[in-house]
Amino acid sequence: MTERRDLTYEEFLSLAHQQGLYAGDGHLEELFPEVQAMIQRIILLDGVDTSAVGPVLGSNITRVV
Repeated sequence: MTERRDLTYEEFLSLAHQQGLYAGDGHLEELFPEVQAMIQRIILLDGVDTSAVGPVLGSNITRVV
């Protein structure tokens, strides 16, 4: 598995800016630790053994259009 480095605050601000959010909004400082925690939880998913799970060919979820 590839090692992942932590997201820096500058990178976070750059990604936020690309999505139309700006540092002057005031909430990004509060959001940053939450995003870091979410990324750590996602990284944990990389370690989940799914070898016993077969491919899913369909879904029983009805799509509403």
